[in-house]
Amino acid sequence: MMEDPFRKDHDPTPGPDERDWLRGNFYHLLGRATLMIGYAIVIGVGTSVILDRQGALPAMAAAEAPAPIPASPPR
Repeated sequence: MMEDPFRKDHDPTPGPDERDWLRGNFYHLLGRATLMIGYAIVIGVGTSVILDRQGALPAMAAAEAPAPIPASPPR
């Protein structure tokens, strides 16, 4: 049978790494998810601030408009 080698080599008591894997390290996963969400927020807000500053006021709009040229007198 194919299962015989697996049954003969099976260790009935899991080691510390196997126990952690079987239980699932909830706090490690929670910390990792929180860190990834934090990175996403920082990158999103930073990008938004940079793009808003670039599009806030074009260079030509910031310059003072020249005085209008007076109209010529009628003939």
